[in-house]
Amino acid sequence: MLRNITKSKIGIVLAVLFAISLFFIRGGKRYSNLFDSDNVVAKVSGTPISTTKFDRTLQMNINQFNQILGKSLSRKEIKNFQIDSLALGALINDAVFENEFDQKGFKLDETIIAQKTKERIPRLYKGNKLNEPFLNQFLQQQKLKIEDVVQIIDFETRDQFFNEAFFNINYPMNFTKKIYAHERQTRKIRHTEMPLELVSIEEIQTSVGNINKVLEDFYNKYLNEYMSDE
Repeated sequence: MLRNITKSKIGIVLAVLFAISLFFIRGGKRYSNLFDSDNVVAKVSGTPISTTKFDRTLQMNINQFNQILGKSLSRKEIKNFQIDSLALGALINDAVFENEFDQKGFKLDETIIAQKTKERIPRLYKGNKLNEPFLNQFLQQQKLKIEDVVQIIDFETRDQFFNEAFFNINYPMNFTKKIYAHERQTRKIRHTEMPLELVSIEEIQTSVGNINKVLEDFYNKYLNEYMSDE
């Protein structure tokens, strides 16, 4: 896949934009399994979920649980919490949307992906030169391959655009003011307090067969106290 990328526009754009030759540099094996094949955990309508992405997501979830619980989870606890299922479920959910984006023809220009890559990982380059030690460290820490990085940035950029376009709704100013006033309105409520001793539980229990009549009499007796000026 990496060798195919070099022949595509994104490979050319990355090389021109960042002045690097990522896939033709000497000692390619210095990078974390950069040219090795990767297994696929699952495929969602043709969209693959690689083992590297799964391992990374799983470790992120484990770290979150560790932070919340204030301790390192054991293998048994990880299994009991079904953290592996949570990780796979999240990746499947992303893959469903990614596949839907592809089917609908919602794709990004390679220059956008290249620019977002530089924005997300600014330390990857020093001037116009590739920061090789950082690249190796980054891939090892993130447990990713370069194609996973490109795929993640591609999906997250499209997902962000989709959410902003469809869910960040900007209403006209006058309408927004009405919504704001409605959500933050306050009301003065008048109510009548009744001492608990006025309620006879025993009487109600003995009159359970005629409860409707008891409630009606009670309502009529205190009706005027419930009336308001509204």
